[in-house]
Amino acid sequence: FSYDEEIGCQGVRPMLAQLAERPNKPRLCWIGEPTSLRPVLGHKGKLAMRCEVRGAACHSAYAPYGVNAIEYAAQLINKLGDIGRQLTSKNLRDERFDPPFSTLQTGVIHGGRALNIVPHECDFDFEVRALPDFDAQEVADQLEAFAQQILLPQMRAVHTDAAIRLQPLSAYPGLATAPDSAAASLLAQVCGSEDFGTVAFGTEGGLFAQA
Repeated sequence: FSYDEEIGCQGVRPMLAQLAERPNKPRLCWIGEPTSLRPVLGHKGKLAMRCEVRGAACHSAYAPYGVNAIEYAAQLINKLGDIGRQLTSKNLRDERFDPPFSTLQTGVIHGGRALNIVPHECDFDFEVRALPDFDAQEVADQLEAFAQQILLPQMRAVHTDAAIRLQPLSAYPGLATAPDSAAASLLAQVCGSEDFGTVAFGTEGGLFAQA
């Protein structure tokens, strides 16, 4: 049994560290999830990130003399949208999944204090739901490059202390168990079905497979 799976599979990690030290290793791990009893061998991985944008406040009547953190955050979010659209290209698809490509979404945003003040701070959280063979860190790296090469020079031309920081919130790998593996064979016997499927949500299964 593990805990805190919903906030980044936190509880299973110390268990996996202990299993690695034991002489007898598990051959198989079954994860219980709502799949209508259909055996599932694959799921997407996840990377959750927070982006902190720090600009410079001033009275809105003098807006050009400040650095509007919300407006720069909006450009970063728009860049994520561009990256997300690129991930739908045919060469990056896996039709076993629904949707059949890695996805991006911004889910939380905070910024601003009053309409007549150019906002100094804006934070937003985004996540990548990645196909098993896609490294979600590539998305964060693309956003970091856009921030460092395009946006920060503009911001620091107005205020030298302006900053954009990315920090990870949680992550777990995807799962892609081979349908001809011993684990799949045993699962098929128990379920009475070889109609293996995949799911878009994540589980601790990717971490067990990685270990």
